Amino acid sequence: MVSNCGRAGGTPDVATFFTSSGYNLEDVDTCTLSSTGDIINTDPALGALADNGGKTETMAITASSPALDAGDNANCPNNDQRDSLRPADGDLNGSFVCDIGAFELFVHSADIHINNMTAVDTAYNGDTIQVGIEAHNDVSASTTATGVEITTATLPAGFTVRSASFTTSTNATPTACTFGTAVVCTVGSLAPGDTATAVIEGTISTTGELTITGNVNSANPIDPNTVNNSDHVHIQVIGNSDMEITGSIVSGSLTSGQETQIAFTLTNLGADDATNVRVAAFLPEGLTYQSITIDQGSCSYSSDDMSITCNVGNMANGASVSGIVVVKADTTTALSVVALVGVDADQRDLVPSNDTHQITVSLAPAPVPDSSSGGCVYNPDASFDPVLPGILLTGLIGVLTYRVRRLNRVMKKH
Repeated sequence: MVSNCGRAGGTPDVATFFTSSGYNLEDVDTCTLSSTGDIINTDPALGALADNGGKTETMAITASSPALDAGDNANCPNNDQRDSLRPADGDLNGSFVCDIGAFELFVHSADIHINNMTAVDTAYNGDTIQVGIEAHNDVSASTTATGVEITTATLPAGFTVRSASFTTSTNATPTACTFGTAVVCTVGSLAPGDTATAVIEGTISTTGELTITGNVNSANPIDPNTVNNSDHVHIQVIGNSDMEITGSIVSGSLTSGQETQIAFTLTNLGADDATNVRVAAFLPEGLTYQSITIDQGSCSYSSDDMSITCNVGNMANGASVSGIVVVKADTTTALSVVALVGVDADQRDLVPSNDTHQITVSLAPAPVPDSSSGGCVYNPDASFDPVLPGILLTGLIGVLTYRVRRLNRVMKKH
């Protein structure tokens, strides 16, 4: 780094006094610098002559100096005039390039960053949960970070902080944080490699997705990478829905072959809307499925396990849906059977005792004709026998023929 190559009161003789090997900087143009890396007519932005470390005073370059990272790495000495290591990453861009001149700018830095954030993936409305924020001063940092704070962004509606505190890797005693619409934990200093962990406890009073953002910042020294100073967690909050199902039967006493209807009603007693509501019914032996209708959604029947499944969809708080199952008695012995209906949804059910309902049905076999008393008995389930009608018809024709002949004899006498 040079200035004014000429002699006082005379014309400069560059060939005699100065030959550039490149990578020099001059604030004017008196040295005819023209080699690779030379810079002319440029203010080097030097500080005042001062004790910047080392055996002699130096003029430090600043972070805005054109000499910064403008030197030649191929011919860069191991140390500058102060015996400080060079090259250094003076602009903290990740590249180590030699500076022009006798002073190598070394910037003390602390890479303060969010090392981890923890929270449950899912929670229920009304739950109290914990969110953890771990801050770290990278072990490669050149100095201790001071004025460190762990904070949150403005907390989402529906999350109320109950307590907040932090510990460090060198002090396990919790220290209280301040909180309101956000949390602020004043950590203080973090040496390279040290961590600080904030624990926030809060209660949820909403449904849907909650996003909580954590931040860490320091007052000194410079943080070369602020991109990693923030992170966040997402919590899926599920509501609470008291799903109730009730049922009844038109006739609780059936004879084999008779049909009846089982009616059921499901109601969302709240407090939140219900999603993906499902109904299941199981028919016992002795009842055969005929059909089902429902106000909302769709149903299907499986003969493998005699089950009915209905996908109802979503139900708002206070909503009701009704359905009717038509069944038919099919038994050869008298028995009492129980049909079971149930309901569930994606939400947490705070009163599970009303999620199912049992319906009792008394079944009897079809009556058998009493042959000793004569007469006829109607049996709707009896199979058709084509021989019997022929026998009856033949007998009837015989009786009619006899009566016609007798009538003719009577008429001939008169």
